[in-house]
Formats: sequence, structure tokens, C-alpha cells
Amino acid sequence: MLVIANHKSNDAAAQLPRMLKGTKHCDVVVCPPAFFVHSAVARGFTAGVQNIHFANSGAYTGENSPAHAFASGARWAIIGHSERRAGPFSESHALLKRKTVAALDNKLKPVFCIGESLKQREAGETLKVLEKQLKRGLPDRCNAENTVIAYEPIWAIGTGLTPTVAQIREVHDFIINFLSESAGWSGAQVLYGGSVNDKNAAEIFQIDSVAGGLVGGASLKASSFNVIINAAEVEGESRVKIAAAA
Repeated sequence: MLVIANHKSNDAAAQLPRMLKGTKHCDVVVCPPAFFVHSAVARGFTAGVQNIHFANSGAYTGENSPAHAFASGARWAIIGHSERRAGPFSESHALLKRKTVAALDNKLKPVFCIGESLKQREAGETLKVLEKQLKRGLPDRCNAENTVIAYEPIWAIGTGLTPTVAQIREVHDFIINFLSESAGWSGAQVLYGGSVNDKNAAEIFQIDSVAGGLVGGASLKASSFNVIINAAEVEGESRVKIAAAA
């Protein structure tokens, strides 16, 4: 199991010492604002950045160089978060593909985010939208070993709304099957993101096609984030026992 904290533009550095630094059956990654990556690494956390540019250097004022991200200690990079795809950033499929290549070139593991809007969900277009995002945004170099997918329904992010277990299972099964059939991925790791919290994490993680969570607001407080990590640890241990028995 894998749990990734996305602190967004919030300073949760004071909470880091009280957050679990890892467990036997669950890997934990912290993605603070880029300014705090080095601090997170210094405190013993595996860290990532929330965004990168496609170039290592050049006249790109204000951008996060993937090479600099790696040098600061980051080993992961969130790419294509809905807050980057929409709004003032409006990142295109082509741009996200370039960023993903840049991450791989600089030994950063991409967390490639996909998700649908409420309008698209209500129109029955969810799977069509996700397929398009995967086809147009993922470079051929990506595979189940070097890239993680995060499904984050846009309408559930920060709203307190969460898809049903059946809806999450349908989408995750679709993503895994699509990547297996179209790109030859074996054992794709697909995280769920979208109002994951200490109240619903255990139920979500029990879905067998959910490999963990991309956690936003609930990762800003050690008390709630630790509950989520513990839920992933319990589920991870359960899956190991089931696999051993089989």
C-alpha cells in the first residue's frame, strides 16, 4: 500500500515530526510545498514535489526544475493534478506528457493524476474521459514499475463528497484493465484521491483495486493522517496474508 500526502500550498512542516515515517506494509510519501522538501527529507521522510517543469534549466522564472527537485531530495512528482489541469494553469495533455518524461529522466517517480468533473460524471462520460487522459498524457516509457496512477474525481476533491465503493471499484478496475490491455502494464498501482479522510480511508482501502491514497486536507494534521496510514497498514498486512495463503 502507498499513501501520499499532498500539502498543496500549506505549511504543515510543524506536523511532520508527529506523522508516521513509514510502516511495514505501507509506504508513506510527503509532498510539501517545494520550499520544504529538503526539510522533510532531513526529518527522515520520503518526499515528492507537487509539480515540475519539463526543462531542467533555462529562462523559466518561477518553475520547479525536475533536476533541482531531485537534488533537493525529492523522489516523487505529482503530475496532472486537477488543480493544474483546470483553472488558471490549464495544463494540456501534451504538456503533462512532457512533464512525465522529465520526471522519469530525472529519477522522479510520477504520480499521474486523472479524474472527471461532476458534469462528466452525470453525463456518463467518466470512463471515456479517463481513457482520453491516459492515452494522451502518458508517454510510452511509463509502466507499472516506474509510474503510479492516482484517480481523483474532481467533484470529490475538498468537497467532502466521496464516490460510492462501487463507483471507485468500477473506475479502478477500468484503469488497471485498460493499462494492461493497451500498454502492457502488469499490476498497475492505482491510488484513490478525493476527500480521503480518517473516517472513510479504511473502507476505501479495502477495495482490492485500490493500492492506497493521495491525501489532501486530511494530511495536514498528524492525528487524521496517522489514522489513514494505519488503515493502509492494516489493509497491506491483510493482503500479504491472503497472498501467502494462496
